[in-house]
Amino acid sequence: MSNNKYIRDLKGVQVDVYDVLKAFNVTCPAMQHAAKKVLCAGIRGHKDALKDKREAIQSIERSIELEAPAEPSHEYFEIDTMACVRELMLAAHRDSETTMSFEDWCRELGVVTE
Repeated sequence: MSNNKYIRDLKGVQVDVYDVLKAFNVTCPAMQHAAKKVLCAGIRGHKDALKDKREAIQSIERSIELEAPAEPSHEYFEIDTMACVRELMLAAHRDSETTMSFEDWCRELGVVTE
C-alpha cells in the first residue's frame, strides 16, 4: 500500500477518498470537503478527530446554505409592488377626466400609493 493517507484497500482494489466521492457522485464542493473530513477524521496528522468532525459539520452547514433557495426580501417586494401600484394609478389618473389631484383621487378609490 502507498504512503498516501487517503488510499485504502477495498475488496482488493486500491481506492482513495476521491474515488469514493466520484463513485457516489458527490458534486457539491462543501459536501466533498465534509466527506473527506469524516472519512479521514484524525488520520491526516494536522488536526485531531474532534476538530475534523466539527469542520465536517461546518462544511455540511455550508452545503445547505449553497443549496437552499435564497429567501426573498419581503421589504423589496413591498416596495416594488407599491411602485407598480403608483405607476398604474398615475396612468389611470392621466386617462381619467377627473379634476381631483392624484393623491385625492387615490384616497377616493381607497388606494394607498405611499
